Amino acid sequence: MKTRRDLFDKPTVWSISGPWVHDALRSASTEGNTNALPSLLSAGRSDLAEEAASVFGVSKTLDILIPRIGEISNSDLDRWLSVIMKSPEAVAQLLSNARGLKSNTLVAIAHKSYPDFVPNDVGEDPWVTALATCEGTTPTSDSQILASYLLARAFGYRSHSQPQLIAFGYDTVYVPFEPPRPGQGMI
Repeated sequence: MKTRRDLFDKPTVWSISGPWVHDALRSASTEGNTNALPSLLSAGRSDLAEEAASVFGVSKTLDILIPRIGEISNSDLDRWLSVIMKSPEAVAQLLSNARGLKSNTLVAIAHKSYPDFVPNDVGEDPWVTALATCEGTTPTSDSQILASYLLARAFGYRSHSQPQLIAFGYDTVYVPFEPPRPGQGMI
C-alpha cells in the first residue's frame, strides 16, 4: 500500500480481511487520505468503525458518514452509530446537518442515548431540525418510543425548542389515550 495509495479508494481492497487493515488505516490517516472512509463504508467494514473514528476523528468520520447513511445496512449503521454515540457533540452535528435521515435512524439514536444527551447550546434543537427533514415512516411502537423520548427531552434541561418537541410528541403519545368525547364515534 505504500506505493499504491490509490488502493485506499477501493472498497474491494478494504473488503479483504487481515491484520494489514489496521496499518493501512493508520497510514491513510497520517497521509490525510479520507477516501479510505467511504471505501470502508462501501465495503461494509463496520468492524473497523471504532478504529476509523479514532484515527480520523469522530467529526471527520461523521462528515463522511452523513451523506451515505441511506446506503448503509441497518446492522452496519448500528455499529457506526455506537461509535458516534460516544460524542454528544457529534450526534448533535449529525441531527443538525444531515438532511433526510431515515426515521429508523432517529429511533436508533433515541434507543442508544438519553433525552438530554444531545447538546443544544444555541438555536434550534438538533432533534427538531432532524424531525423537519426526516424521511420514512416508523411502526407505531417505534413512533411512540421516539415521541416519548422527545417529550422527555422537552421537559428536560437541554432543549431550546420545547414547544416544537411537545407538539411533535403529544399527538403520538397522548391522543390515543384520550377518552372519546360524548357523541364521538357514534353513528
